[in-house]
Amino acid sequence: MIARQLDLRTREKHAQEAEAGHMQPNPADGVTYEIGSLVKWPETERFSDIVQRAGYHGHLKMTFLPKTKLHGSNVGLHVMPDGSLQVQKRTAMLTDNEDLHDVRSWAASLKVLPGARPVILYGEWCGPGINKGEAVQRIPGKTLFLFAALVDDTLVYKPYSLQKLVTETFAPAEQNPVVIADNLPPVTFDLQDEEQLQKQFSTLVDEVEEASRVDRFIKEHYGIKGTGEGFVFFPHSANILSSWRRYLFKVKCKRHAETKKRKRIKPKKPLGIDSFLDEHLTENRMNKILAEQFDGIADKHHMGKVLGAIMSDLKKETVNEMERAAFEWKDVHRYASPRIKTWFFPMTK
Repeated sequence: MIARQLDLRTREKHAQEAEAGHMQPNPADGVTYEIGSLVKWPETERFSDIVQRAGYHGHLKMTFLPKTKLHGSNVGLHVMPDGSLQVQKRTAMLTDNEDLHDVRSWAASLKVLPGARPVILYGEWCGPGINKGEAVQRIPGKTLFLFAALVDDTLVYKPYSLQKLVTETFAPAEQNPVVIADNLPPVTFDLQDEEQLQKQFSTLVDEVEEASRVDRFIKEHYGIKGTGEGFVFFPHSANILSSWRRYLFKVKCKRHAETKKRKRIKPKKPLGIDSFLDEHLTENRMNKILAEQFDGIADKHHMGKVLGAIMSDLKKETVNEMERAAFEWKDVHRYASPRIKTWFFPMTK
């Protein structure tokens, strides 16, 4: 179970496997990137989309590695060839005149070791004043919690490898990035038994809900007892790891869920446009877009851009449901627009 803490011997086994070379980095899905330019971390999808994609490509089984999902701001830290640092938020590189919750001033305090390899470190920038309501907001200071990295066109996502990378990159310091090291066991799904798959995923959603009542990672590292957001599942088996960007999925607790039918693998045909939008155009979804793409600021002059961003996300995330319901996008757009405006304009006053 996600909520169950692994015993010490299991954790030692993971570390031994890592040292023996069984937890090596994996190819970066054929993606080329340039240090110092925006390289967006891919969107994590719903499990139903992952199952459909896997079935299309003939995958009968899939294994994933779960990691705690912290409620912060997505950040990429670029270690340049000359040892300098640059920072990206989800949508753009931060310029000299920009900052995001003081992340650039924090980055300036880091000391890169001579000869450190160029790398992009991906993590959640969390702490006091960044979002609200979870245990991680009560830690002593703002911190970058790492969940992955790209180095030499290679994805690094396993905790031991990430920690090794941090040690090789930065001089020892209290403010260095912290690796999300849950050491949770991998989870395998068998796509050949649809009924059992649905039961397994329903159980997983219940376990995530229970585990999120107390964020175990934050409690273990800071002694702070409080709620968490959920978990992200990284592709772990070879058949999907080669296409890792298309096989990341998340399971959030009920408080953060962007759809009300969290346990459903196959989309159910909506009764009508209103019920469709009730299910998928949630405040959580709209708040997420506002936070990620507009730094949480509801500026009436950006209404058009906010509307377009939410519509784009809604369309991308509900392709299967719209097809099943025989809805045309123009109809969804027509009825979604007033709802978005009703949600947005009161925040601009």
